[in-house]
Amino acid sequence: MSMAHRPISIETYCAAAASAGDKARTRQSCAERTRRCRDARRFALRQKTFRRENQGSVAVPGALPEHAIEEMVDKFERGFRHAAARTALAAQGVRKRADGR
Repeated sequence: MSMAHRPISIETYCAAAASAGDKARTRQSCAERTRRCRDARRFALRQKTFRRENQGSVAVPGALPEHAIEEMVDKFERGFRHAAARTALAAQGVRKRADGR
């Protein structure tokens, strides 16, 4: 299994970032940043839903139920983890994907 296809943890990302000379990203601050990012995203989606619900229309086509908000946050987090993995690999000097692209 190649490096590019293995899931990468936030801890691994932080370790790679720290070894690349970024002293500000410790494991704790990285986990905290992830949590804040997730909470901010969730809050923004809830606010968007709340505004749509309060526009006065009877049927609210744009209102998001709670499970949809959670799904969107999960999707966002998967993208964040993917970006973190790419950054960590770049910090280790891995420039190409396993298939050579």
